[in-house]
Amino acid sequence: MTTPADAPLPRSPNRRWGPLAKLTLLTAVLGSLGLGFQLQYQIRTDLKRDLVWYRYGAPPSLHNQAERWFPLTYPLLAHWSQSEDPARSGYALQVLLRHGQPYTSAWLEERLKHNRSGSDFSQAIRDPLTGKTFEDWQQLFGLDQPAPRQRLIQLAIANLKDQPTWQQFNADFLNTLTSEGLGNRVWPQLLAAAQSAPPARARVLLELFPYDFEGLPSNLAQQVRALRANLPPDPDQSNTWDAIEQFRSLTNPTPQSVLAFYQTLSLAQQQLLLSQMPTTATGLSPSARLLLDQVVRAENSPNRILAAAVLLSQNDPRGREILAGVVDGDLQALNSVQSDYLLLLQVAQAFPDSRFSRACREYAAIRGGTYFGDYRPTVGDDWHEVQRRLPAASEAARWRGWLADYPDHPGADDAGYWLGRSLEWQGQRVEALQQFANLLATPTGDGDMQSAIRDRFLLLLDVGTTAQELDQFLKANAQHPLAPVVRYALALHLARSHAYDQALALSEGLALADLSQQYLGAGSLGESGQNASEIQTAFEAQRQRWRHLSQWLPLDTPQKRYALASAWAAEDGWKNGYLVFYNGSRTAQLAFGIYSNDARDNTEIADGYRRANANVVALALLWPLLTGPNPPAELVEKSRYLQVALLYRQFISYPPPETEAMHPLPQFAAGVGADASLYTPAADPYAPPPSDPYYLAYRANREREAWYVRQAIDATHQLLAQFPQSRFGDDALLSLYEMSGDARFLDQLLARFPQGDRAEEARAARFVARHAPDGQPWPLP
Repeated sequence: MTTPADAPLPRSPNRRWGPLAKLTLLTAVLGSLGLGFQLQYQIRTDLKRDLVWYRYGAPPSLHNQAERWFPLTYPLLAHWSQSEDPARSGYALQVLLRHGQPYTSAWLEERLKHNRSGSDFSQAIRDPLTGKTFEDWQQLFGLDQPAPRQRLIQLAIANLKDQPTWQQFNADFLNTLTSEGLGNRVWPQLLAAAQSAPPARARVLLELFPYDFEGLPSNLAQQVRALRANLPPDPDQSNTWDAIEQFRSLTNPTPQSVLAFYQTLSLAQQQLLLSQMPTTATGLSPSARLLLDQVVRAENSPNRILAAAVLLSQNDPRGREILAGVVDGDLQALNSVQSDYLLLLQVAQAFPDSRFSRACREYAAIRGGTYFGDYRPTVGDDWHEVQRRLPAASEAARWRGWLADYPDHPGADDAGYWLGRSLEWQGQRVEALQQFANLLATPTGDGDMQSAIRDRFLLLLDVGTTAQELDQFLKANAQHPLAPVVRYALALHLARSHAYDQALALSEGLALADLSQQYLGAGSLGESGQNASEIQTAFEAQRQRWRHLSQWLPLDTPQKRYALASAWAAEDGWKNGYLVFYNGSRTAQLAFGIYSNDARDNTEIADGYRRANANVVALALLWPLLTGPNPPAELVEKSRYLQVALLYRQFISYPPPETEAMHPLPQFAAGVGADASLYTPAADPYAPPPSDPYYLAYRANREREAWYVRQAIDATHQLLAQFPQSRFGDDALLSLYEMSGDARFLDQLLARFPQGDRAEEARAARFVARHAPDGQPWPLP
């Protein structure tokens, strides 16, 4: 069928606040007469209905039932517009845009005052279906008139925060104005604010200018360039690229001026600047050459060898002369060159018979490829496998020998990492854990592998070892600097197996904040911005959760068992057994390529993920309620549905790498997961051909998805067979539709539960499935 005609409602730019005040007063009067609750109920019902139809992609003409209550609904819609739920925020913005002024201006002003993260202004001015900017977007938000526009720009600037601009609504607003042709209205005000701002705030304001000055008037560009050059170095060393831009902006450089600027930088900024020296058509720029001259002359400079390597790359004989005294001696001096492997490669090529170059060749003979990054990580068609040139035991012995010969080599941390992995591949997980712990406690090499070492250490603590192995480590390493971290991990493993009292006793008094900051790099884990105090706070909150969970022990009644399962199945149940050091980034550690798990040897990883996953923990608690003798019917009904809900959550909400790592879930019947009569995925027109290198991985992923759908279908069948009118039946059937895309589950829901609380969603989804253009659903914003 064709798409229903969609007659857009006209916007009302001339509407005033009078109706809002009158309707608000009317609501108060009705409330005093006892009619307010009925009105509120009707408004909520209409909003919920409209949101459902919007969520499923129906056209605007089918989700405007709450239109009659606007502007009473304006405060709620303004709140929804900041929701992390894209459907809720998209619906709210659509309604606000439809009504135009003064509501859109009021909404924008409120957002600029508070500058909260959330939906961006750039999203608000674009059609969610086409992605094109509304032609009347300036008029829509009052930006077509000079006075309101200037006031809003000033409001945005005044409420900018001293934090990265990508996190701020106001920064997106200002960037959108400049990208849409209003830069000349924004840039002068930004510059004026930056000129009078303290350094931290000035950096944020200057980030909003085009980095390459494209479109910026020449006089403004010069002022911005000068302001950037005169700013003191950023104490937050994360933005070290600013140092290069400031260095390039130096005018009339002298040996004294370039050295003075260099000495204001942190060590990381100095190294980045030296390795990225600006060049001209004839070689190094004058300022670069002046600085390199100063650094190589200072024999005590930590970056002298890096500066010499840069000179070597420019065929300057001074670089070769300095490096000749290093490549056969103490190789630790080369650690400063780690930021640029190309420079190290040029050093090795310039001195092919040196101790440094021999070590690089021997490293490559063990690892494969070259020391300078030419790895071949895959094995056949399986892109999860780590290539291993040698048997694991032989590789471990070779790495030990290499480290004994070259403990001062910049690649000592790389070799130490691969020694730990080769121990894992032999099943020596306690030894591997100790190897990574030692590397964290006493860093070696040039340090570029510390992040990978930390991540692997955490992964072993979390899912790569058993409680017995962690206990074994602690007995052998009671005084290790990282022993308290391992104690916490052991407590976490005990909590996952419901030994909450033991977990609390073992973790009593642990101070993880300083340890995480000193050894685990708090502040950079998973790019989360997590700091040490947040780790300690999360740890204490987790211990409180364990105290709460312990109230249901012992599990001597079905009611206790179901209550504990529900606590693990709750929306925040994952926090019960989550390693707090990750701060939400555990799945990011399921890396691919050379740092990935090896499916042939790390079967323990899969078991570990099953023990750590809150959904699996909850499912394991439910099984006795479904298979035990004479369980209460009410709990059986709840448990059947909770099975479906947990399968749905793992299938829909959890990152695929984690789902893949622990597949298949234990205790579910293998025959059900393979039963094509329950469900067969629809043909995929974009499926790769069997000759494609990723075909096997694609097919395995499709089978894994089918397994989840089949198990959920089987659980739903059992639920409805035992409880034909179950209050959870419509929820289960809607879950099956969202997992499979099969509209027959919607028909079944509407036939069996026409008055159910999920019936409206089923009607919306069924309508869209039948009427969407070309049989495809309308895209959600």
